[in-house]
Amino acid sequence: MVEHKNFPRKWSNPLILAFASFMLILGGCQLVTTAVILFKGTDVPPPCKEKLTGRVAVLCWTDPSLTYTDSDNANAVGSELSKKIDLKLNNKKKSKITMVSQQEVRNRLDNYPDNITGEEDLIAIAKDLEADYLIGVYLMSFEYQEGIGVYQGKATYAVTLINGKTGEVVYDNQVIPQYVYPPNRTVSSDAVNGAQFRREYIQKLAERIGWEFYPHDRYDIDI
Repeated sequence: MVEHKNFPRKWSNPLILAFASFMLILGGCQLVTTAVILFKGTDVPPPCKEKLTGRVAVLCWTDPSLTYTDSDNANAVGSELSKKIDLKLNNKKKSKITMVSQQEVRNRLDNYPDNITGEEDLIAIAKDLEADYLIGVYLMSFEYQEGIGVYQGKATYAVTLINGKTGEVVYDNQVIPQYVYPPNRTVSSDAVNGAQFRREYIQKLAERIGWEFYPHDRYDIDI
């Protein structure tokens, strides 16, 4: 005669069964999430859906009435930021685009002595440059010195994309939150000098602006 063993009844407890079911579901969700990441990757698509091709120009300009840290001025900041964005875009899309040199862009600005005042100027500059696209970055504020010997970058800006062939504004993002780097701390001059931090911050700001036009890793975050 076969002896039937009685298993402990504690496993029939509703709370234990519910917990076990939850863990199975959680494990399933994690597997699904992992599968999605493996299939799609971790890239975040850019908010601008226009595909950049042909000759692309970058123009950063600022409000000349703003004051800047140390000896910075509107033209210096705009020019340096433009160069960094140029490099970022060229590295990401070099097989599809040709960057218009910053020297050529700056030469065209001689025709606008009163500074850029709106989209009409951007459209005119794009046509002057014979650019397929012009990325316009309006830097509304820029600072990187929080106090004496203390650094933290802060900038507000807007981004506009002009189709130089049609004269249309094909992308316009005017509500970008202030970009702060590092986001949750300051950096002491004991760790880095002002010139070094400034270069690093402009590099990071250029990268963040570039994300408007090319994918980036969702885990690429500032610390």
